[in-house]
Amino acid sequence: MIIITPNLTMAQACATQHREEDILEEQRYPPENVRLNLKFTAFTLYEPFIGLVGPIQLNSFWRGPRLNGHLHGAAHSAHLVGLAFDSLPTRIKLVQAMKLLALSQLPFQHALLEWGWLHLQAPERDKRPARLMNMSFGERDSKGSIICHAFNAEDPRLVRYT
Repeated sequence: MIIITPNLTMAQACATQHREEDILEEQRYPPENVRLNLKFTAFTLYEPFIGLVGPIQLNSFWRGPRLNGHLHGAAHSAHLVGLAFDSLPTRIKLVQAMKLLALSQLPFQHALLEWGWLHLQAPERDKRPARLMNMSFGERDSKGSIICHAFNAEDPRLVRYT
């Protein structure tokens, strides 16, 4: 077992519930650049996030191209290069987690409350974090892209996440 950080193994970072053999095979062997990004993201964002919000349920971290396509993920998703993870805090609500992120100094590129989980993206290793905070409610534009709104904890559509 390869341990990346105290709360994350390589198997967890590459896990999927999908059972298609080509997807499973791809998920077993992330490329070297992805492994480096997984370690970077785990140490700079994943572990500090757990320290901020408490235990989390990890839904997704690295996605190979086959899994990302199967999930209809964005073509240039940060999951593809090991710079993003989706999670659900288990002791606090999502809106509270977003509020804590806003007050923190965590170096995230993008925090997105979507579909009942929190997507957190690390910046590229040589970039400063933009700390963008958005929310999405499944709306799509005419090109099929997900529409993101600036995070607003008072938005009435967030009632199910408070």
